[in-house]
Amino acid sequence: MTLGANRSRARKRLQIRIPSGKSVLRYREKKPGSATCPSGRSLPGTVRGNANTIAKYSKTQRRPSRPYGGVLSSPVMREVLRARASEGFEAPTKTGSVYAVGAVCMKVAGRDAGKLCVVTEVLDNQFVKVDGYTRPRKVNVNHLEPLGKQVDVKKGADSKAVQAALSA
Repeated sequence: MTLGANRSRARKRLQIRIPSGKSVLRYREKKPGSATCPSGRSLPGTVRGNANTIAKYSKTQRRPSRPYGGVLSSPVMREVLRARASEGFEAPTKTGSVYAVGAVCMKVAGRDAGKLCVVTEVLDNQFVKVDGYTRPRKVNVNHLEPLGKQVDVKKGADSKAVQAALSA
């Protein structure tokens, strides 16, 4: 007679041949489905398994290290951050490029997503250098959301000067 816990369909039933040649029924835990975003998209970078299996992994292996990692998919997270960035902000106040030196932006991709930054140098029409509450680095403009604000910084300004201008 089977155990009561195995009588439900919560466990997978497998026919296994044992060394004597007999075929016997064994029960295994079913693997849970992959994690999904509220929008219905799957969440890449998340571990699939039961609670005991997932607990064995480190935090960085369980989910991505971006904001809303393991909860929202990357495209949905970008939409949320863009909506949050555009609340209460007007069109750019300074004429010219939206990504001119001193333009305040919000990163919408990667590890620094959701953080404010300032354009410190324009490299070409696709890349700029940013600094501020993010790591100073070269960034694709598709990963930035301009906030329509300008701060007074010089081209190639260091982190302290940029953070002082942002906090003022």
